[in-house]
Amino acid sequence: MAMKKGAHILYVTALVVLVLDVVSKLIIRETIGLNESIVVLPFVSFTHVQNVGIAFGLLQLPMMRWLLVIIALAVAVLIAWSCKENKLKEHLLAWGLIMGGALGNAIDRIFIGTVTDFIDVGFWPAFNVADSALTIGVLLLVWHAMRKE
Repeated sequence: MAMKKGAHILYVTALVVLVLDVVSKLIIRETIGLNESIVVLPFVSFTHVQNVGIAFGLLQLPMMRWLLVIIALAVAVLIAWSCKENKLKEHLLAWGLIMGGALGNAIDRIFIGTVTDFIDVGFWPAFNVADSALTIGVLLLVWHAMRKE
């Protein structure tokens, strides 16, 4: 069966985000000790931290791990199903960013129990490639929705 028109944008974007996220987190875990930092630029460091919760360290309850995995996997499946059923006809780049980001953090939760965060800009809690992709994807969808009104 042929892929729906434009679906490659969704899946390639999700795959690129997923690979960049998994590889970057692996490099950080292998090269920087937990809670240690390496200055990259005057305002950016790579600081290895582990987050059991969600954004900004919210919901830091160990029992939330599997609920967050289920939610992330459900989001990815819903996006894939919506694309297959031709319900997602536009903004596939944004949906691919969200799908890749959700899967990236889910992989951490499944295999190591916490999410590896490492991009540290000082005034903001540390984050990772998956977090960045999720945020950009959601902002793109909001921007598109506001443009329509």
